[in-house]
Amino acid sequence: MVERQVMAMRLTTKATMAYGALLAMAAAGAGAAVWTSNQARFHIDRMELANRSYQAHLRLSNETYQLFKEFGDKLVLGQSDGTAKQTRLIAGIRTNLSEIRSIIGAEIDMVGSEEVEELQLLADLERRLDVLVARYETGVVRNEDGTDIERMREIASAIDAEIDGEFNRMIQEALLEELEEVEETKAE
Repeated sequence: MVERQVMAMRLTTKATMAYGALLAMAAAGAGAAVWTSNQARFHIDRMELANRSYQAHLRLSNETYQLFKEFGDKLVLGQSDGTAKQTRLIAGIRTNLSEIRSIIGAEIDMVGSEEVEELQLLADLERRLDVLVARYETGVVRNEDGTDIERMREIASAIDAEIDGEFNRMIQEALLEELEEVEETKAE
């Protein structure tokens, strides 16, 4: 009888251990599923931010191109769709810069300080843009009567060289960085 009780206890202990092991495996599986789901959500959110940033940088590139075209038309040809269009383009660029800054802030919140460099690049880009706009406005004000065509061409040439050089390099660098981030997040 004692032997039966001991055997029954062993069987109960083994059943309890098996049940415990199954419960632990189920908990581990559920934990792994939750972790995987959270990782997938993190990468999807990060990829969405990277895509939004890339699209915003493309819009910035397009808007600055349009603005500089307006500047060139005014400086070289004396023709332009007017300051209203330039004002609208500059306002759109400012809005776009704010949007990019906000997206980068969200990226910093998500992944940490590795995205801070993007803020610096954006600030440099904005400063360069401000210099170009100021140079254009100064040239136009100095030649309000439109008689110093040679001076206007010199200003247009200087602005064009800076746009084609440093400014374009900065825009391309920002676009490439965003595209690399999208690809990196996809790979993860």
